[in-house]
Amino acid sequence: MGITLLAILLLASCSGGHSTMRPDGLDGVRLLEGTSADSVRLVASGNDLLLELQPGSRGAFVEVTPSFDARYFDEQWSADEGTVHMVHPIGNSLQVGVAPTPEYSGQPVSLRLSRGSVDRSISSPPDGNINKVQDLKVADLGGGNVLMEWTELNWADYDHNGEVGISDITPLGIYFGQAGPWQPSEPQYWVDGDGNGVITLADITPIGQRYGTSVKGYNTYRVAGSTPPAFGLLQFADAAEATVNQKLPRTYSVTVSSPPDGTFTVRPVDFGDLEGIESVAAVLSGAPNLELNLDITGQTLYDQVTGLPSTFTNDTVILRIIDDIKEVNAIEYGTVTPLADGQFSVSGLPQGQALFLQVAYAPTVDLATGGAKAPARAISGTNRRTSEIPEGAEVTTIPIRLPVGDDPVVLNTAIDLGMSNPSGGFFVNLDDTQDIPGDNPATPAIENGYTIQRDLRLDYVDNLLSGDTDADLSFVDEPELRDSDRDCLSAKREEQVLDDDDAYESRPEIEIEGTVTGFDSQNGLIFLTNAIVEVGETEKPLPNDVVVYFTEFTPFEFRNKITDEEGKLNPDDILAGDLLKIDLYALEDTGDILPTKYWVEHVRKVTDN
Repeated sequence: MGITLLAILLLASCSGGHSTMRPDGLDGVRLLEGTSADSVRLVASGNDLLLELQPGSRGAFVEVTPSFDARYFDEQWSADEGTVHMVHPIGNSLQVGVAPTPEYSGQPVSLRLSRGSVDRSISSPPDGNINKVQDLKVADLGGGNVLMEWTELNWADYDHNGEVGISDITPLGIYFGQAGPWQPSEPQYWVDGDGNGVITLADITPIGQRYGTSVKGYNTYRVAGSTPPAFGLLQFADAAEATVNQKLPRTYSVTVSSPPDGTFTVRPVDFGDLEGIESVAAVLSGAPNLELNLDITGQTLYDQVTGLPSTFTNDTVILRIIDDIKEVNAIEYGTVTPLADGQFSVSGLPQGQALFLQVAYAPTVDLATGGAKAPARAISGTNRRTSEIPEGAEVTTIPIRLPVGDDPVVLNTAIDLGMSNPSGGFFVNLDDTQDIPGDNPATPAIENGYTIQRDLRLDYVDNLLSGDTDADLSFVDEPELRDSDRDCLSAKREEQVLDDDDAYESRPEIEIEGTVTGFDSQNGLIFLTNAIVEVGETEKPLPNDVVVYFTEFTPFEFRNKITDEEGKLNPDDILAGDLLKIDLYALEDTGDILPTKYWVEHVRKVTDN
């Protein structure tokens, strides 16, 4: 069947999609993002639309109104080698874009649009942890004024114009095929939408998932403080007044009227006046919100200033507090003030989120062999945003979470490096006690404060970490998990801490009962079959086998119903065929029988008839 040319777009280009062009036979065709008229041909064949696009250096973009419901469409591309492209419904129209990659050879690209059967218009306001502002800072300007500064987060808005849309495939084409890692100060960091370190076609998916998500500004809030007036909305910060940074997100610097103390947050506002996720909290106070008492014993340490051997002093350690220990250049939070030796105060930390305190130090002995060790070497790098940790230094990581409020968390940490390891070198023993103000979210009772106490032992030779789950000062018969980076924090424990950072309050208790098919002690995994989930009085069989994780702080117990005995269980004694009962708290409500995020309370091996 022949194809009849109905319209050739001849109108001069316009940016932002505001043209009122109406070619004969089609209604609502617009050129977008500066696309020139001679780079687009539009043809109709029955109910189908056929587009021929000749992308320039920044691409070609157009909006068309089909004869069918724009929410339901199918797309078929041809001659699209060396390009990235996408189609997305906006109201009754379809926005179409194609952008070149370095491999593009200059050929016209064709697209056929036809009626489909799946609604592809679903979108949401800016929300989710990936859009949670992480770098909010506040400062007292005096006179009842407070300065608030932060960086805009609207993931998949690759061109940083405030809205996830068709134009975001242009940066994707520019950096297509490049591999990281990158720092947030580099454009590629933001274009790597799936975060896998390589810019590929897969990075189109976040655009489609978040299409139409916009930020027209932020609402600023004071959510806690000891000085009146009441807490609440301070003012709206318009994106039009934010600083535009070339190829990087916009940054905000706003002066608000507020008492010179308190806890502050911001929330993004989209073009529909919907609010997104709340930022981390920034505290403005002369008082610290973390007090640290630290001691390192058992070995001589190198002084980080002089490079000479020394007993423990504040100059033998480097402290930093971050929110992502996997990122080399993670954002560092707070202001650390050394006091007397072993004492530090930290102010300005965000509240209500998981943080990681890292203590870096350099023993004069090799903890793996017991032999002498040279001083750690200081390293440098461009665009660093963290405290400089010397290459070869030991790092001990302690998870912390500060509740919203004015009272500080008090952390007492002792690191002992003096216990000999039969396998060679020395153990690392960590004694960590945290006095936390306010209510413990993991218990039903209402408290005015509570204490978390943890003891750990790191086998430096075998990279195995044990927690003292029953507080008997012994690490016999305790879980041993792999700690490949030797920082006294297993990968499963880190996942658990970050999962528990989500805003989910009800935390229902769930019990899983199943038969063991496999047990991976070092990776914290239990494999079960014929499992049953019990929630309250309801029991539901799981349709498939299940994997449950545990950490170095998960207590293991046994109960023998035949002999009426119970007690502590060595996890290594769990075998295939054993019956286990596992108690956990759900950390989210997905509607699934077993949530994907949970906190294991304890594991019990049951023996009966």
